[in-house]
Amino acid sequence: MIVAGEASGDLHGAGLVRAMRQHAPDLRFSGMGGRELRAAGVEILVDAAGLAVVGLIEVLSHLGDILRARRSLIAHLHSDRPDLLI
Repeated sequence: MIVAGEASGDLHGAGLVRAMRQHAPDLRFSGMGGRELRAAGVEILVDAAGLAVVGLIEVLSHLGDILRARRSLIAHLHSDRPDLLI
């Protein structure tokens, strides 16, 4: 499972996924991210678009979405039991 909450994490995470797949092509990835991780073949469980927020007011205004994303990822951790969390 890989979790990236903003654009640079999405970009670097996608590079990591591609590099890992060069060594082990059968690896499966799922998690939270955006267009770059999706393009790298990650099953996006939570789309990070709109969740990359800065500042107290912006965080508070998106708190419901952030908590829903957290619950979804935790549920997936319990049901799928990934070997690694990045």
